[in-house]
Amino acid sequence: PIVRGRLDALWGYTVFEIKSDLRRELDAAESRLKDYVCEKERQAHSRHIGVVTDGAQFIAYELLGGELREQTSLTRLFASDQTFCLLRKS
Repeated sequence: PIVRGRLDALWGYTVFEIKSDLRRELDAAESRLKDYVCEKERQAHSRHIGVVTDGAQFIAYELLGGELREQTSLTRLFASDQTFCLLRKS
């Protein structure tokens, strides 16, 4: 497929799609991420992973059989002193 637009960030073999609110934009983020990961794998002839995030939630994906498959998810929680921890959902 022709990929329009540009990916938000690329770090090594990790493609990032950044949105302002994944509660509203998760479907759009996953759709764009699939296109970007597919294109990067085609260009580089190597596997890439993808991450969608809004800064509060991070969801990692692999492209398997042409479809994105969620691998893990992290949610950031703030404490009252603005420190935070990450909760992992596998």
